[in-house]
This record gives sequence, structure tokens and C-alpha cells, in this order.
Amino acid sequence: MINEYILISGVNDQPKHARSLVQLIGRGNPDLVHINLIPYNSVVGVTFKRSSLKSVHAFARILTDHGIQNTFRVIMGDDIKAACGQLATT
Repeated sequence: MINEYILISGVNDQPKHARSLVQLIGRGNPDLVHINLIPYNSVVGVTFKRSSLKSVHAFARILTDHGIQNTFRVIMGDDIKAACGQLATT
């Protein structure tokens, strides 16, 4: 099962959040789970911010260390405000 997890700076990107996610997944079968870590794309009028690469790597490392496969999504389209979630505000 592939799941999406949007990382938002200071909201859900800290090690404690990764450990909570590990616990949640651990109740199922972590061998059948893959988490796509998605960077938050800034939207005009919303104060959320994208997580730093340092936070993303630390988050991913915790998942990996607990046997949970994960991928950090490549950021595309944010330079022209056309990344995932940004088109809804145009």
C-alpha cells in the first residue's frame, strides 16, 4: 500500500511525528507499506512552509530505520506556481 505524507515545517515534520507514524504503521504490516514523503508547496495566503531538507532526511531516516520504505518526492512546478496543491488557488 502506498501512502502520501505531506511534510509541513513545524507542523508534522519532526522526529516525534515520524515515530508516531512508525507506531501507526506498525499496527499493520510495515512490509506492505510505502510512504511517499511530499514537500509542502507554498500557497498564497497560507502561512505553512516547506520543511527543510535536513528535517526531511531525518524524518525519512527514522522510517527507514524501522523498516518502512519511503521516497521523497521530487519538487516540480513550484517555480511557476503549478506544483501539487498550488493550482487550486489560481
